[in-house]
Amino acid sequence: MKKLLVLILLVIAAGVWVAGKMTLDAGYLLIAYQDTSIEMSLWVGLLLIVVAVILVYILLWLVGKLLTSGDAARRWKHNFGHKRSLSKTNAGVTAYLEGNWAEAQKKFEQAAAKSDTPLLAYLAATQAAAKNEDYPACEVYLRKANHVAPGMNTAIEMAKLDVQIQRKQYEQALATILRLRKEQPKHKYLCKRLQEVYVALEDWEALSQLMPVMRKLKVAPLAELDEIEKKTALFQLERAAKGQSESGKSQAQATRVIMVWNQIPSKVRRDELITLAYTQHLTKLGKAESSVQALIESINHHWSEKLVEQFGLVQGEDIKHQLLTAERWLQERNNSSVLMLALGRLSLRNKLWGKAREYFISSIKLRNSVEACAELGRLLGCLGDEQGSSRYLQQSVELTRQNLPQLPMPSKQTPLSQGVG
Repeated sequence: MKKLLVLILLVIAAGVWVAGKMTLDAGYLLIAYQDTSIEMSLWVGLLLIVVAVILVYILLWLVGKLLTSGDAARRWKHNFGHKRSLSKTNAGVTAYLEGNWAEAQKKFEQAAAKSDTPLLAYLAATQAAAKNEDYPACEVYLRKANHVAPGMNTAIEMAKLDVQIQRKQYEQALATILRLRKEQPKHKYLCKRLQEVYVALEDWEALSQLMPVMRKLKVAPLAELDEIEKKTALFQLERAAKGQSESGKSQAQATRVIMVWNQIPSKVRRDELITLAYTQHLTKLGKAESSVQALIESINHHWSEKLVEQFGLVQGEDIKHQLLTAERWLQERNNSSVLMLALGRLSLRNKLWGKAREYFISSIKLRNSVEACAELGRLLGCLGDEQGSSRYLQQSVELTRQNLPQLPMPSKQTPLSQGVG
């Protein structure tokens, strides 16, 4: 404000000074060119010069504006397109989070046309199209993504991998992963996806080889990795045991099962479900003695009633030693109904009928189970105690009936022909 006031005062002072000079002497100015001459006072000439300078300045300013107006228009157009693309992207993200895959795909595709980062828009459109199961569109978006950003091959291949797995194209997905892992062998996400593909392809051997890498990269919590490793071991054992039951083939299958077992980490072998599956396969394949030894080792290391029950069902080569081993466990586990049942069965194998009877009765006292009642009822029937046999067999039937679903039943007076359609 002060500067403007000073400027006004200076202009007024200059005007007063010029007016004073003009009254004292108007001056004389002559401009002559060939036969033409112009005469005027000095002050009029000076005024015309000032006006001409101002006009030239204005003309130059207008020319500058005209020259820069194209850039301004382009900047405005770019800013407008950017804002529109951002709006479409936001709408696409919202639709995606709401599960509206078709709308999200549409918005991301529209955003890509005006976006400063079309790669992201096309990859997002690919994910939305995959969720929408519009797989031809996925291929189109991936091609466009590769066109706008040819140097971003890894990101594009990752998006392609997700689509392949969703389409259950596991062979193609495996090829994609292996190609990417050549450049990034320690990539956690790729390792996780590789595990999923191996499970889908049931390639348990490859998955078992991948497990150390998965643990090193910590691709999942330890509990989840342990569970994956157990499932892998179970599938490997089952696959090794598959085949016909011919003697020669059974021997080969048993050999494969033992080889798989030896390759399983010791920590996993101690799991009761793994040991149970292993011993069941061996028993079916005629390797009962190997099954007995594995059960004894596992039970001695960690007590498991499932394995104890299996121990009572397997007949090894030395059934007397098998019974003595189980009776040693009884010293610390005299309250286990499952162990009593196993001892009763082992006593039967050794033809110790009285001992078997006592073990079965002890098992029933600890827990009234279907198996113990049925075993005791069968034994008593063979010993001539028909009344006791009938009682325990009926008891086993009643226990079985308790686990049956509640269904309508006919009355005893209903004729058999009624309700026959």
